[in-house]
Order: sequence, then C-alpha cells, then structure tokens
Amino acid sequence: MKKKLFSILQFIALLAIGITLMWLVFRHEDPKKIWSDITSADYRWVGFSLFISLIAYTVRAIRWKMLIVPLGYNPKLSNTFYAMMVGYLANLALPRLGEITKCGALNRAEKIPIDKLIGTVIVERVVDVISLLCCLIISAFLECDRITSFLSIYLFKPMNEKFGGLLHSTTVLAVGVTGIVLIIVLLLVFRKKIMQSKFIKKIRGLASGLIEGLRSVRKMKNSGLYIFLTAFMWTLYMLTSYVCFFSLPSTNHLGISAGIFILVAGGFGMSAPVQGGIGAFHFIVKEALTMYNVPETDGLVYATVVHGSQTIFAILLGFLSLILLYFSRRKTNNAIT
Repeated sequence: MKKKLFSILQFIALLAIGITLMWLVFRHEDPKKIWSDITSADYRWVGFSLFISLIAYTVRAIRWKMLIVPLGYNPKLSNTFYAMMVGYLANLALPRLGEITKCGALNRAEKIPIDKLIGTVIVERVVDVISLLCCLIISAFLECDRITSFLSIYLFKPMNEKFGGLLHSTTVLAVGVTGIVLIIVLLLVFRKKIMQSKFIKKIRGLASGLIEGLRSVRKMKNSGLYIFLTAFMWTLYMLTSYVCFFSLPSTNHLGISAGIFILVAGGFGMSAPVQGGIGAFHFIVKEALTMYNVPETDGLVYATVVHGSQTIFAILLGFLSLILLYFSRRKTNNAIT
C-alpha cells in the first residue's frame, strides 16, 4: 500500500514539474499562433519520421535480443519488441520505470530471469550514453562554434554559478570529508550486521544476476553486427529529427549537421527526470534551434510537433504491444497445457 501511494505521489510530483516546465516555456507565446503553426505543418514528413522511428524500435529490439541470447535464452523477436514498447509506455508514467517494466514483461512472456534481463538493460544504457557522447563529438566537429556556445550558455556557466563557490568553501569541504569518514566508520563497526541483513542479501543476489547479464557482451558472437546496428539505430534517430525539419517552413533549410545537433540536444532533454522529457525537451530543442537563427516560437512549434507525434506513436505502439503480448502469453500457455 505504501509503495503504491509513493508511486502515485511520485507520478503527481513529476507530472507537476513537467507541466510547470511547459508553462515556463510557453508562457510568453500566443497559443493561437502556436496552434495554427502546429496544424499547418506538413504531416507527410512527420509520418515519414514515425516510420523511421518504427525501424529504429525494431533495430533496438534486435539488439536487445542479441544481448539475451548469450545468456542461454532465445526469446521471440516479436515478444522482445512488444516488451520493449510496453517499457516505453511505462516510461511515460514514471521516468526509468520502463527498464524494469520491459524486463518484467519479457520475463512473463519468455520465463527469462529478471535479474539477468536487467543486466542486459544496463549494458544498453551504457552503450546509449557512449553513443550519445559520440554524436556529441561528431556534432562538435561539424558545428564547433554552435555547440561550444550552447554548452557554455546552458551547461558550464550555470554549473559554475551554482557550484563554483562551493568548491572554494572550506566549511563545505570540511563537512563533506567529515561525513564521508563518519559513514566509513559506521560501515566498519556494523559490517557484520549489515552483510547479514535481508536487504544486502537481496542486493547480492541481484548483483550476481546483473554481472551475468553484463557478461553477455563478452559472450556475444556477432559483436561487430551489434556495433553496426547501434550506429544504424542512432543514424535513424538523427533522421527522425532531420526529416521533421521539412514539415515546417522555418526549419526546412537546415541540414544533416543540424539534425545531429538537435539529436544531441533532444537526447539531453529526454533524459530529464520528468515523464517523456515533457517541457525539458521543448526548452532545450527550442534553444538549440536559436543557434541556427530559428525564432523561439518556431523552435517551440518544431519541438512540439516532434515530441507530440513521437509520444502519441509510442503510446499507441505501447498499448498495442500490451495487447499482443497478452495474447502471445495466452497462446504459449495453451500450447503448454
């Protein structure tokens, strides 16, 4: 009961933050103009971007299966895809809930231990971070001035303003060191009780499963194919941003380099701890487009079209996958009996 209440409160709190971010981003805009620009977009290009997204989802499902097979399991690609899309649907309720949800969904469909699946998901997240950093490096080469200016304004300068003074504060450093020493002393004194606790035993059991999941990379036979599919998938992600440029007059002149830059910016926006990156994605993409002299209002329209279409598409695929996964499990159970 307490867990459900906490989840509900967490959902409400994060949703409130997302709505607040949306209000802050749109508060100075004319709603009628925004809506008019959104409805006048060329949705043939948006539809094409969604088709590309579907291919990217399929490639991601293939990659996930490639990580699972070395563990001694061979799930159906369809079930892997369905479970993954159910995970995306769960992410729209609570950030990072999707990772656990898709593992649970595939566990029920294919009887694969959840702890091992979580290990493969961790591998995926690590690869995603590395891939995003690679895209950032590529973008830095292609758009050096723009990305340097963008990072300076929205990352380095705010961090320096918030934490720069703390690093030079003797009191803060002293409190921090004292706290670390105190924690270490407490761990040493109570180490036997801590190691025998049920919580630690569960953590150790989960850790062993995670390690086995991480070992799937070393056991993978087609690591070259995995790397190729990763690069292909991120190229598809970039194309979803690039193709949508042609849906609006204010962005149809932008090129591939801009598509990579928006992919990186949007990736950081989507990693914000709010449902579906709502508000954060709109803000960061709008600001990124100003680097290409796109007016803020037009940048918001573009961000809304991309985010809205992708979110609706993920919801539809998620619910459809939930239904298909249910019938797939039912068919399997009937076959067994």
